[in-house]
Amino acid sequence: MKSKLFLTLLTSLCLSVSYAQSVVINKIYNSGVTSPAGQGDVIELLVIQDYLDMRNMIVKDFYGGNATATTLADGAAIKFKNTPFWSSMRAGTLIVLRRWPVGYTAYVQDEDPSDKVLDLRIGDTDYLSYESMNDSFNITNYDMVMIKTGTITGIENAIHTFAFGINSSNVTYNAVTGPKMYTYRISPTGNNEFLYTKNNTISLADYNALEGINSSSETQISLTWGAGSGANNIAFINSLRNLDHLYVHKNGNEEIGGIKTFTGNVSIGTSDSKGYKLAVAGNMIAEEIKVKLQGNWPDYVFAKGYQLPSLAEVEQFIKTNKHLPGVPSEKEVKATGDISLGEMNRILLKKVEELTLYLIQQQKTIDSLLKDKK
Repeated sequence: MKSKLFLTLLTSLCLSVSYAQSVVINKIYNSGVTSPAGQGDVIELLVIQDYLDMRNMIVKDFYGGNATATTLADGAAIKFKNTPFWSSMRAGTLIVLRRWPVGYTAYVQDEDPSDKVLDLRIGDTDYLSYESMNDSFNITNYDMVMIKTGTITGIENAIHTFAFGINSSNVTYNAVTGPKMYTYRISPTGNNEFLYTKNNTISLADYNALEGINSSSETQISLTWGAGSGANNIAFINSLRNLDHLYVHKNGNEEIGGIKTFTGNVSIGTSDSKGYKLAVAGNMIAEEIKVKLQGNWPDYVFAKGYQLPSLAEVEQFIKTNKHLPGVPSEKEVKATGDISLGEMNRILLKKVEELTLYLIQQQKTIDSLLKDKK
């Protein structure tokens, strides 16, 4: 049976309940094509938060960048459509967005996220919508790319920003309040050269750093899509794909398939497990539950030498204590607030076994009386 919600540890890094760094820009490629401008440009996103709902998220390019520009204007925006396809992206998924022309036969989309790689054409209206504001989606040497929520305009609700080549005192860049990366390096043009995240510490903190961006023209790393760039970036992506993840659920139902190992506590419908490995606030259903006890199963009741209390002793105990011997009282259960399913079943079985012995004794007495009567 699949659980509907899990809360566990990703790493020592904690993501907030909001969208902050739930997805980041991992790599950009400037084709250098000028007619039409931006054709062949590519952006690679990396999903950080497991089961991320990306519906209506926006990737936008800015316009008007150069080495001395003090502000940037809205360029063009790509919006993830409000469809089930984007409702539950797994952590470690690389999403490659390409500005390829329709009918470009040398390119085949990858629309299957099961291997944690997607490769889509920006103009594919099944998955994305596109809107030009002051320019087409066109990565230039001096530019800024952002993924955000809300409206396509402005810099509000930024999830992650990737800026390069522009002046470090650029007002638009400095006004971005979300996690952001900057490099003085310009975006290389064509020749399979690109900008990518350094990942110096192989952690999420690398995506919120000055000079956290490398240029392949300096490192001589080959251009690949749907895979990391450099040993550190590859290691970070693999860590997202291989570890259990912090997932803070908001609403709706979730399904987690396959075999999972959790080292922490799991809370369902509550944020407080009270120290238990699994805490459920509400009803649950299962086809079968197995409880493994630490103590002995009470078949010792049938062992030779077991001291079965007389019914007179049991009656006296009930009169005095108002509960069966060896069974938790109402006061005890109220004090602890719970009962142990396995222990309670052990206690009840012991009582059933004792009751069976009483019935056997009683039947022997009845048989003896019937025999004497004859």
